[in-house]
Amino acid sequence: MIKIHKDLNLYIFFLLIFSFFIASPLIINLSLFVIGIISVYFFDIKLFKKKEIIIFLILILLILLTTMFSDMETMSKLYSLSWLKFFLLFIFLFQFTNEMNEKKFKKYSKFFLYFFYILILDIFLQRFLGYELFNNQLIEGRSTGPYTNKLIPGAIILFVGFLPFFFKIQEYVSKNKFIKATIISNIFFISIFITGERMNTLMSFFAILLITLILFRYKKFLISFLIIYILSIFLILNNYEYDGNKYFASRFNDFLKYSKLSTKSMNKSENSESLNLTSSSIDNISDNEISIKKNEKSIFDNPWGAHYLTAFEIWKDHLFFGAGNKSFRYNCVNYNYIKSSKKNVRCSTHPHNIYLEILSEFGLIGFILFISLNLMILYKSLKYLKSCYKYKLINNFNIRLLISVFIIFILLIWPIKSTGRISSTFYGTIYWFYVFFLCTLNYKLKKILTNFKIK
Repeated sequence: MIKIHKDLNLYIFFLLIFSFFIASPLIINLSLFVIGIISVYFFDIKLFKKKEIIIFLILILLILLTTMFSDMETMSKLYSLSWLKFFLLFIFLFQFTNEMNEKKFKKYSKFFLYFFYILILDIFLQRFLGYELFNNQLIEGRSTGPYTNKLIPGAIILFVGFLPFFFKIQEYVSKNKFIKATIISNIFFISIFITGERMNTLMSFFAILLITLILFRYKKFLISFLIIYILSIFLILNNYEYDGNKYFASRFNDFLKYSKLSTKSMNKSENSESLNLTSSSIDNISDNEISIKKNEKSIFDNPWGAHYLTAFEIWKDHLFFGAGNKSFRYNCVNYNYIKSSKKNVRCSTHPHNIYLEILSEFGLIGFILFISLNLMILYKSLKYLKSCYKYKLINNFNIRLLISVFIIFILLIWPIKSTGRISSTFYGTIYWFYVFFLCTLNYKLKKILTNFKIK
């Protein structure tokens, strides 16, 4: 019976990963539904002793109360109950991490790598040969891979594929298999670059920096990886052409000038917004729509700057408790006075930054709870990683897993970027998945370090 229970948790865990890979809100919700049932059935009351659990429960309570007493319609208020699915995900990950079978986890992780190999091959074929396995076409130079008209393959590779990829890279370098580690690293990061997703490429550069810091002692691997990566990017920038132009050189040059860009309004559906893991303002504009206007001197003179200013103004009017869950889309119409030349397109389903979203919808108290939770998890991770290096436990399975999750956690909480909605089915679930998974791995690492010191 116990064995079936452990295997079931493993199957559900990788079902959730698979739902991220295929970018299916339906499968994600199905996975969360099953997770909810498992979490309730095997719930351990001792979990309420965990500080992170307590903070997140207080945050949910604040969200529910703030929304219930807001002026929004009844159905909108009921949507705030969806936050409970993230709490049940938290409970599930505690159960899963405590019972995680190293051998089986590696087996399934290796299996999932093949899905990403196929995806990356598909992206390379589409980019350089004009052939895609499902006959999908480039959209204004950007790769779609198998996702039809969704410009998300780079986001999927970075935020979903990084876990199995970097876990494998760490395994190779720990065994001094530097050639294999170098090859798989370059395949991973170059594939993100050639999708044309600028914000995710920028985040991948950040990930490379973190990898360099964490794996600094493996200098042979790092030097060979960085040399090949930089040369590959240079060759692609200077030689790849799309519609007669050097596509990547032009696209990333525009990205560096993002503060001067003005774009046409994009009225995206809730589903399409949630499918972009960064919802980057620059990533979702066509190159033909970009125009640099001399009269635009403010960094807020673009639709996303208008979103940020609007969210800030909403927070000023609802200082302590915010305006309620999903309230930005309703309240934004009242702020026509913001100082942005794009104030007429200030409205959206969310402000495209999780910190401004928390401030405007859950107020200063919600913001403090949110920051406290993330900082607590960050502090513990750094503390335990330092101890692991001290006691030379860095090649332990759980520690390698924690490092993989930790890097994505840093990318997700990085404040200076545009994001999806914090409670959406796709972006929200991925965000909280990594936050909670890192938290539960911290507790497991604490036990490992305690046992090591006793011995």
